[in-house]
Amino acid sequence: MRKFLAAAILAAASHIAGQACAQGGTVTISIPAMPSGYAIVESAGLSDILATNVIAEGLTRWKKDALEVEPALATSWTPNNDATVWTFKLREGVTWHDGTPFTADDVKFTLDLIANKDVRAAAASQVAGLKSVEVSGPHEVRLLFARPFAGLPQMLAYRMPILPKHALEGEDPNQPSGYIRKPIGTGPFLFSQAVSGQSWSVARNPNWWGGKVGLDGVVFRVTPDANSTVAQLKTGETDVALIQPHQIAVLRGDTINIASVDQPSVYYVSLLNNKAPFDEIAVRRALNYAVDKADIMKAVVGGYASLATGIIAPSVEGYSPDVAIYKYDPEKAKAMLAAAGWQRVDGKFSKGGKPLHVELTTSTGVIGGPQLAQIIQQEFNDIGVEATINMVDFRELWVGLFAGRFQASVEYLSLQPSPDVTNALACGGSQNRFAYCDKKVDALLAEASATIDPAQRRAKYAEMQRLVADDAPGIFLYYPKEIGAINARVSNFPGNPIRMATTHLFDVTVKK
Repeated sequence: MRKFLAAAILAAASHIAGQACAQGGTVTISIPAMPSGYAIVESAGLSDILATNVIAEGLTRWKKDALEVEPALATSWTPNNDATVWTFKLREGVTWHDGTPFTADDVKFTLDLIANKDVRAAAASQVAGLKSVEVSGPHEVRLLFARPFAGLPQMLAYRMPILPKHALEGEDPNQPSGYIRKPIGTGPFLFSQAVSGQSWSVARNPNWWGGKVGLDGVVFRVTPDANSTVAQLKTGETDVALIQPHQIAVLRGDTINIASVDQPSVYYVSLLNNKAPFDEIAVRRALNYAVDKADIMKAVVGGYASLATGIIAPSVEGYSPDVAIYKYDPEKAKAMLAAAGWQRVDGKFSKGGKPLHVELTTSTGVIGGPQLAQIIQQEFNDIGVEATINMVDFRELWVGLFAGRFQASVEYLSLQPSPDVTNALACGGSQNRFAYCDKKVDALLAEASATIDPAQRRAKYAEMQRLVADDAPGIFLYYPKEIGAINARVSNFPGNPIRMATTHLFDVTVKK
């Protein structure tokens, strides 16, 4: 898999010569919402991913500074000839935070939970086709799939923490209140305390199988707006945060380091394809032509991005640029709507007496979200499409996206660094924010996932991307670089996007 930028996401990976770093100390990381520590059913998005990364572990994980997988709770994995059966050897001598031994039964319990259709598992589509999990020994499992699954190790490295069977049995898997009060894992840090709406803290796990942990603890501080984040970075209340391009100048200095990294993310406007007016492909295409994506990218992220053509980012192997491109053309947008039967009366489009109205929902927890919504609102209004903005709490946005609550949302989508976007685009996919459904796309996704030959697999993903671009399930704006600010006292921060990097916080140290 292609590596991301060699530059660290939140640079300062090397401490200043002569300044001693030692075990101990606490690092504070800014997050947009209060996490639960139970990322199977994500309600706080990025916050849940980051918090879970430090207490829980998957079978595989991403390397510290490259998006390539390495062993975690599994020490090795072997597919059969057609990759329909995978055998995982599990790490021995691992214990849960409460001292209970980790075994193959925990792996089976977790994967059965994720595959259970009654569970709102965010990663369900990442193991689509899982028929069964067989425990072949206390430290060995076999995963049996209905079809070949060549990319399984990569899928297991993202948002797939193994859970303790003994702590969750008997709880509601969609809202395990007892577990959330005191979550446990096998990871390098132990849950310490949660202060509602303010912070979620962890402490060093002295019995971690991986050995030495550099920090005493990590505090995830809830800072839901950009101004608060900047202020806390400047005062030292927060050590690590994702920031916006326009904040770089005010933050760069002797005490804060800035760096950026490519990431498998896309900013977009979701359009609910199964409800009027977005069940009309002509409306979706027209709105794409109404948005000046290049100008938006400059205004909102100052060039720290590239124009989007779909869900899969250029940094991901399998990306194809050979798709329909919707260049800014407001006159073409108006002509397409007129051709589809929408009449422009007094400057506003309507059909059958109903105005063409778009409600753009976003949150201050979406970096740049409010500004994007304002610009897009104006561009829609300019062509005669009535648009309004609905600002909501980040948690409400996250939950509402998958409940089909919002007609159109200004948001970002961060996926595993793999072209297998089944969970984001397949009919009923667990991360499908568009209510998009196309059987040809589903078939190509399934065929590509089952194709061992890299060239043939890339060709299938390229065709899938072409079909999706033609269908225009949403308005894909840009692929952002992740810009991070980190206090200079923090050393050895990993060089991947933060949602992968936090699995390696055990390596981080701070100046004494």
